[in-house]
Amino acid sequence: MPIGTGTSTPDADFDAFQRRAPHGGLEFAVRPIMLCDAMAPFPQSDLIVLIDVPDTERLRRVAERDLRWGTSVGNRWEHREVTWRNALKDLIPDLVLDGTEPVTVTAETLRKRILALFAIDRTTSMEE
Repeated sequence: MPIGTGTSTPDADFDAFQRRAPHGGLEFAVRPIMLCDAMAPFPQSDLIVLIDVPDTERLRRVAERDLRWGTSVGNRWEHREVTWRNALKDLIPDLVLDGTEPVTVTAETLRKRILALFAIDRTTSMEE
């Protein structure tokens, strides 16, 4: 989609792990830099970053979220793992970050990498 286009994520029931509709979720505008979590990257992305977290920590985080949100995503752990690993089997990330580091460290590393990318390719402005 062209930069600036308004769109939305799919409307999803994350407890049932089903899409209800192709649109109607979180609204956003297409931008040159888009950070997405827990989804396979767009194949033609200029920068693909994998935030790696040990299985034990990811499972702990899912269990904590289930308690906080009143969901049962952790019950599908094995299915989610197989699905995710299959989706990423051919992925070659440009950068792998340690997801157990403080968010400030991860954000600073990403900021530097993105600025370096834009220093090379000035086809779009940072304001866009």
